Amino acid sequence: MAAQPDRQRRSTARIRELILESARAEFAEKGYVAATNRDVAHRAGVALSVLYRNFETKAELFSDAVVEPFVRGVEQLSEHWVGQIGEPMADEDLMQVFIRDVLTSMSRNQHALEQLVLGRAELSEAMTARILTVFDRLFGQARLMGELEARRRGWFSPEGLDLPIRVLACMIAGASAFGWFLLPEQAEDPDHPDVLEAMTRIGLWGLARRPPAPSPEAG
Repeated sequence: MAAQPDRQRRSTARIRELILESARAEFAEKGYVAATNRDVAHRAGVALSVLYRNFETKAELFSDAVVEPFVRGVEQLSEHWVGQIGEPMADEDLMQVFIRDVLTSMSRNQHALEQLVLGRAELSEAMTARILTVFDRLFGQARLMGELEARRRGWFSPEGLDLPIRVLACMIAGASAFGWFLLPEQAEDPDHPDVLEAMTRIGLWGLARRPPAPSPEAG
C-alpha cells in the first residue's frame, strides 16, 4: 500500500500564531497560574520544545498573547494620526478617530482585557512590571501625539497630558467592558453613534481642561 503523503509543513509564522491562539484560550479558561505551557502546546498541536523555541517563559507567552494585541491597536491609531498631518482633521473628528480606534482594539480583544483584570492577583511582580512597561509605551505614544496636536492646533498647554489621556482610556475601557449594563438599552453598544459622540465631547473637554465653545445656536 502506498505511503500516505506527509502533512503539509506549517510555516514558522503559522505555528507561532497557533500557539498564541491556544495561549489566549488557555489563559481565558484557566487563568494565568493554572494554565501551563504544556497545555498550550497540546492545544496548539505542537511539541513543547517547539513552544519553547518561540517563547522562553510563560510570562513572555502571556505578554505576547494577551498584551500585544493592544499594541497593534495603538499602532493603527498612529497610522490614522500620521495620515491626517498633511490635511488636519477637525478637532472633533480627530478625537472621534482616537476613541473609535482604542474602542475597536479593546472590543476585538475583550477576552484579553478580561484576563488582565481577572488575572491581576495571580501575576508575579515581574509579569506585572512587564505589562506596565508595555502600556507605558502605548501611553507615551498617545501623549506624544497629543502634545504635537496641542501645539499645532492651539488647543491648550501640552504639559500634563499623561493623566488625562489615561483617564480617557479608562472611560473607553469601561464602555467596552460594562456598556451592556451601564449604558441605556437603546445605546448599549459602545460603538453606537450617540455614545461615540458623548465620549468625543468629554474627551475634547477633558484634554483641553476647559468647557467647549458655545454653539452658535446658544448665542
